[in-house]
Amino acid sequence: MAKSKKKKVVKKVVQPVFNPQKYIIDAARKLPIHSCLVNEAWDEMGMAVVIITRLRPKGTFVIGTYVVDTFCLGLKDTAWWVDADEEHLERIQKGMQLDFVEIEEDVAFNIIYGAIRYAKNLDFQPHKDFETTQYILNPFSSIEDLELTFGLNGKPNYVQGPKDKPLSIIQKLERKLGKAGFEFTMEAGNMPYGLPTLDDDEDEHEGDDDTEYADYEEIKDDKK
Repeated sequence: MAKSKKKKVVKKVVQPVFNPQKYIIDAARKLPIHSCLVNEAWDEMGMAVVIITRLRPKGTFVIGTYVVDTFCLGLKDTAWWVDADEEHLERIQKGMQLDFVEIEEDVAFNIIYGAIRYAKNLDFQPHKDFETTQYILNPFSSIEDLELTFGLNGKPNYVQGPKDKPLSIIQKLERKLGKAGFEFTMEAGNMPYGLPTLDDDEDEHEGDDDTEYADYEEIKDDKK
């Protein structure tokens, strides 16, 4: 009686799908820092655009950008890229339309973390994508506190940005600090003279700008 031949089973090897966000969270802090850039005169402008690059083994970069209002609102915007090259980095810089200079990594981290801490004391949360881009920075607990100065002349100074809800922001500052506790600058023609105060309509804009994002100090730091 002929022996039956067993069919050879060939197992398919399924390659995991590369998830760039997960890669940043799991691996970015293990990569060496390649450069830290910031726009010139950021401390005078009250707006710092920080660009952090980390070098991957294959020669490409992980890049994080951080738009930081150092006078009031903290981290207003942040973005990330994985597997970027030098040309991509140059395009990012040109797109910002600013002149950048290199700075020490501790200075770069202090600008970002310090502004976030300052803004949180005013009840402003960092941009939601910081939940990912924080992992391009060294952990907050590991950096030296350089005690940079935030605000302007000892007070928060809100300068309206193009995507802001200025009335909500000003009312939040007024609730926190009182009318004399901060300064603000509005775009010409955008805010009528006689700005409404909390006494006029305290609840009308309540919650407009109060979305709670993860606190950088509360996110578990087990990815170091």
